[in-house]
Amino acid sequence: MLLGAAVVLGAMVGLDHAARADDDGWAARVAAAPQALFAPAYDVATQASMRGLATTLRSYEVANGSLDGLTPEDLVAWGWTVPETMAVTVTVDGHDFCVVARDVRPGGSTFHVASTSGAAGSALAAGVHAGDDHEPLAAEPGLQVVRAAPGR
Repeated sequence: MLLGAAVVLGAMVGLDHAARADDDGWAARVAAAPQALFAPAYDVATQASMRGLATTLRSYEVANGSLDGLTPEDLVAWGWTVPETMAVTVTVDGHDFCVVARDVRPGGSTFHVASTSGAAGSALAAGVHAGDDHEPLAAEPGLQVVRAAPGR
């Protein structure tokens, strides 16, 4: 066990030295690689946060009759705040929403959850799924609320 700790410590010192001497960023990416090992933990937290956000959005929509006037401040007032390492885009259109989010640390996956409107009314789409590349996503950690483009 001590040998393993010594190897890890030696590698960290070597990476730190390489990061200082490297101008193209390669060493910084290698130094960030251990964080990628924790990506599944980031992903679980992202999915849980998105479920909470979906519930908050649905509650807001029921109380206000629509999501059209939604602001980030409204979500905070309803009890949901964006984690500081998560980039979240909420697209709203009347009674429907689409949320795309990811943890911005190395290895974080992109996920989405959306509501659906059917003949029986609005219902949350089942689960949080891997995100699509064409969905808008905030580039930096934080929350943005956008209105759906006409005809979407």
